[in-house]
Amino acid sequence: MKYLEKDYFLNFNNLDLSPTERSYYFEKFILLNIEELAKAKRKVLFIEPLLKTISNRTLRFDAIIPEGVLELEGPVLLEVKNSFNYINISKLIKSIFELENNIHFGTFLICIGTELDYNTKTKIYDILESNNSKSFNLVIWDINDIKNQFKKNMVFNKISEENDLENLDLIYYTKQAERPDNNSRNNSEILKGIYNNEHISLFLGSGVSKDCGLPLWDELIGRLSSGIISNLMDLDLHYTEKNLLTKELSDLLSNNPLLSASYLERGFSNTYSKKVKKGKGKGKVSFNNKIHENLYSQFNNLENKESQIFKIAESILQSTSNKGIKKVITYNYDDLLQLCLNKLNPSCEVQTIYKDSNREPRQFPIYHVHGFLPQRMENYPEYNIDEQEIIFTEDSYYKLQNEPYSWRNLTQINAFREDTVLMIGLSLTDPNIRRLLMQTSQQTDKKHFILLHRYSGSTSKNLEDLIPKVTNKFLDLHHHILEENFKKLGVNVIWYENHSDIADLLTDIFGLPVKV
Repeated sequence: MKYLEKDYFLNFNNLDLSPTERSYYFEKFILLNIEELAKAKRKVLFIEPLLKTISNRTLRFDAIIPEGVLELEGPVLLEVKNSFNYINISKLIKSIFELENNIHFGTFLICIGTELDYNTKTKIYDILESNNSKSFNLVIWDINDIKNQFKKNMVFNKISEENDLENLDLIYYTKQAERPDNNSRNNSEILKGIYNNEHISLFLGSGVSKDCGLPLWDELIGRLSSGIISNLMDLDLHYTEKNLLTKELSDLLSNNPLLSASYLERGFSNTYSKKVKKGKGKGKVSFNNKIHENLYSQFNNLENKESQIFKIAESILQSTSNKGIKKVITYNYDDLLQLCLNKLNPSCEVQTIYKDSNREPRQFPIYHVHGFLPQRMENYPEYNIDEQEIIFTEDSYYKLQNEPYSWRNLTQINAFREDTVLMIGLSLTDPNIRRLLMQTSQQTDKKHFILLHRYSGSTSKNLEDLIPKVTNKFLDLHHHILEENFKKLGVNVIWYENHSDIADLLTDIFGLPVKV
C-alpha cells in the first residue's frame, strides 16, 4: 500500500495550477480519503451539509460525519482550507456560535494544508476559549497532522499516485454523480440567506435582456451579418439571396465569436455602403451606431413586467443600506435596467458609469464595463457615442486583458474580492472574467453564484436512441463535472430547466411578492 506523503501536496505548487485549483484538489483529496476511512468503519459522510443560523442565514460546511471518525467524537463537522489565514479561520470558528440552538455536534475538525507551529495552533484554540464554550471539541490538523493520520489509517490509495490529478477528478466526479443532486437547491438557499443579511453584487450578461427583445451575443452577430452583406456587395440583392448569404456568413463566422466581431467591424468601418458609392449616403457608417441600431431593432419597450430585468429592478428598489443589492456590473451595452428602475420609481437615483469617474455615494451604481449604448442618447447629457470604447472585437478584448489596472478590470476585481456576486445571463466563457476570478478567488473566502441552464438532451439526435437510464447517467455526470469546474473558480451553480424559470428563481432568492 502506498501511503500519503506530505510531498504529494507540495507537488501541487510545482504544477501549472492556479491557487484556486490547488485549493480545490487539496479539498477533494481530503474529503475522498476521510469518506473512505468512515466507510471502512461502516459510517457515513455527508458532503456540503447546510446549517441554519439564528439570524436565518444558511451556512455550508465541507462535510459532516454523524457517527464520528478516527476516534473523534461525533457528529464531526469538517472544514478544509488549503492555506492559513487567521482572520478567516477566526470568522469560521465564530460562525459556529451563530448556529441554531438545536444543532449539536461533538467535534469541529479543520484541516489546513500548511504547516502550523505550536503558537499558531494555540492562538486558534484560544478563539474557542474566548467564547466560553465547551459544547464541542475543536481539532486543528495541519499538513503534518494530515500526513500522520492518513499514514496510520490510509485505505484509499488509488488517488495518492504522484500528481495524478486526472484520476482524482474522475473518482470525485463519479462519486458525486452517485449522490442525490441537491447542490443547486442548496446554493439557492445559501444565496437567499446572504441576500437577506448582507449585500451582494450582480453581474449581468445578455441573457437578462432577452425577454425585452434584445439579442444574445450570437444573435447580435447574426443581425450585423445581415447588414454587412448589403454593405460589402455592390449588387441589388433579392431578399432571398440576402438571407442565404447572411446565413452562409453566419455559418462561416460561428466558430469564433471574437473573430466574427472583428470581421464585422472591419467590414463596416473600411467599406462604404453602396448608397454612398452612388452618392446617396452621408459617408462612412459608425460601427457603434450600427451595433446600436441592431441592438434595439426588436426592443419591446419593457412590456413584460415578469421579465428578469423587472425582477432585478424590484430587488434593487427594496434593498437597504446594509442588505440587498449593492451594485450592478453589466457586460451589456443597453440601459434597460435604468429604464426599468425609472419606470418603477421615477425618483430612484441611478449613476450610470461607463468611463473612469468618481462614485456618487447617494446614487445606485450601474457599471457598464464593456461600453454603453443607451436606447435614447439624449437621456445622458455628457454622452457621445463616437467616444465610446466598446469591448466587442478581438482587439478590444486583448487590450482589456493587457490593462490590469484599468477602471473596467478594477471594478470587477473589487467586486469579486469584497462582495458575494450573483451572475445572471452569463455563460462564463469570457476569458477575461475567468482570469479575474482565478486572480481573486484565493484572496477572499467569498463564494460567488451563477444561474445556468441545465441541458436536458431532449433535442439531441445523439441521445434519442439511448435508454433513459444511460442518458440520465451521462447528463448527471456532465453537470457534476461542470459544477466542479466552476467551483475551481470559486463559483457555485444554480441550475434552471427553462429560460422562463429564471424570473421565478429571482423572485424566490430576492423574496419578491408573488403575483397571482
